[in-house]
Amino acid sequence: KYILYFKYLVIHKWFVLIAGLKLKVPLWQLVVHDYSKLFPSILRAYADSQIYGYNYKDWPEKARNRLDWASWKHTRLEKHHFQNYIVIFDSGCQKALEIPDNYLRELVSDWQAAGKAKTGKWDAKPWYYKNPNRFLLHPNTRQKLEELLKKL
Repeated sequence: KYILYFKYLVIHKWFVLIAGLKLKVPLWQLVVHDYSKLFPSILRAYADSQIYGYNYKDWPEKARNRLDWASWKHTRLEKHHFQNYIVIFDSGCQKALEIPDNYLRELVSDWQAAGKAKTGKWDAKPWYYKNPNRFLLHPNTRQKLEELLKKL
């Protein structure tokens, strides 16, 4: 399972590099993309996800908890994830901050690469437009994101 997951990760990083260069993401940013997925606790949890499949609710609770923590750690360490730009106030109110352009371009590259690695298609537009309300984004970020997606 670890070898299979590592193989997927290498392919994904390669596709991020290709997509990211087209979107003018800084090279070093592409090289270190998803570096946290190599941390043992995160790698193990994501590798286990290859065994259990996509139906998360049917997973054993322990596996779900490990993946939840791994996903949380990963998204907090990687600045291209939109979750890093959401402020949750004590009142429960949430506010989205603007994502810097270089990380927004990396986010789009990541989505393209995930699509290419999983479905063979580069296009992130159908996936995004099927789920736009799933993302709490600053209005300026959403506008830039949709402009980037139109250019693809």
